[in-house]
Amino acid sequence: MADGGLIVTRDGKVIFRTPPQPLSHPGGHEAKTNDAAKPAMRLSPDVAERYVINRVEPEYPEQARRDQVQGSVVLDTLVGADGSVQKITSVSGNPELLAAATHAIQQWRFRPFLDNGQPQQFTTQITVVFRLP
Repeated sequence: MADGGLIVTRDGKVIFRTPPQPLSHPGGHEAKTNDAAKPAMRLSPDVAERYVINRVEPEYPEQARRDQVQGSVVLDTLVGADGSVQKITSVSGNPELLAAATHAIQQWRFRPFLDNGQPQQFTTQITVVFRLP
């Protein structure tokens, strides 16, 4: 993504945006250059799960709790070669839960995915399930 911020879209419309943040990874800007040079490999959720090194659970939105809204939010996620979440796109789920799921996932960190010994970006689908107690 050109500006370094995180953008979440649903049905082609931007529904969530974070400001650009400086990228910090060893070797300067090489990882970002490599990300653009090669299309992202698609990893199944089961395989991508093995690369998660820092998982942040979402906070249940108070209004959704009051309205007794629950269910799954499915997000397509682009992970950069450095293991940071670069882009999230909504696939399905209740809009009341979407922002909370997105905010949590954008904080996840992944172990770099290596292809021929080189870190590569990848995409995967992440499902966040919201259940009331």
